[in-house]
Amino acid sequence: MFKEKLQFFFFNFFSFLIKLLGFKFSTRLGKLIGTFVYYFIPIRKSVVLKNLSIAFPNKSINEITLIAKKNYQNIFITFFEFMYAPFSSKEEIQSLGNYQSLNEIKLISEKENGTIFFTGHFGNWELGAIALGILIDKPLYVLAKKQSNNFINNWLTKAREVHGNKMIWLGPSIRHLIEILGKGGSVGIVADQRGPIDSPRINFFNRKTAFPIGSATIAVKTNCNIVFLVFVRKPDFNYECVYEIFDKSIFKDDVQNNAILLNQSYARFLENVINKYPEQYFWMHNLWKY
Repeated sequence: MFKEKLQFFFFNFFSFLIKLLGFKFSTRLGKLIGTFVYYFIPIRKSVVLKNLSIAFPNKSINEITLIAKKNYQNIFITFFEFMYAPFSSKEEIQSLGNYQSLNEIKLISEKENGTIFFTGHFGNWELGAIALGILIDKPLYVLAKKQSNNFINNWLTKAREVHGNKMIWLGPSIRHLIEILGKGGSVGIVADQRGPIDSPRINFFNRKTAFPIGSATIAVKTNCNIVFLVFVRKPDFNYECVYEIFDKSIFKDDVQNNAILLNQSYARFLENVINKYPEQYFWMHNLWKY
């Protein structure tokens, strides 16, 4: 319990600091701290460099190391931006991007059979979920794993739900997710972390990769609408929403194969975006462990 409270003390201190500094200054501070950590506290740096070398075998060592450094900057920008979320207004979140051209997404989210938005650890997926909920003008139910530190988990829940979104925790609550889709609700899922070792493999950067299959299976079984979506960070620290509506006509009769087809299309979407902005992907998770 003492360890959890100590961790939360430092976590809450950063949150208070971000509140004092304001959103824009905190974003720039995140870039500075990301550079410092890259050089002096290289957390999981070997994993980042390994993943980048696998994904981009034709890039030189200098190119890989430059992407890695920018990756650390982006990770800390993402962290600092999200730390400001509990203190943000809807107007501030909306001002981070021009979303007027995304009426198609709102129309899809209003359909009776529900919608799953598949995103990835790219850009700022946390702020993206908040912005998406505001954009569709109804709660986005976000699937996530509970943190082991209850104090931090409560803080994260408050931050993610600040403008109306709702959390769904991995585990028994999955049934609730299916009920939400059945009522025409919208669900956001970050489904690009490494799946279990027995997961069906898909191609991701020309490497057989285990993506989790559960979310794709739910999407197939519920016959919901499916949208791939990311929020790309621009040089001015604003965001552009890039999305693709999945074409379900490629589905056949077999649920398992359809789920694999869906995951492969999702991976291809992510790969296309990552190729354009490789520094904005979260390369710190060990995608190709097995």
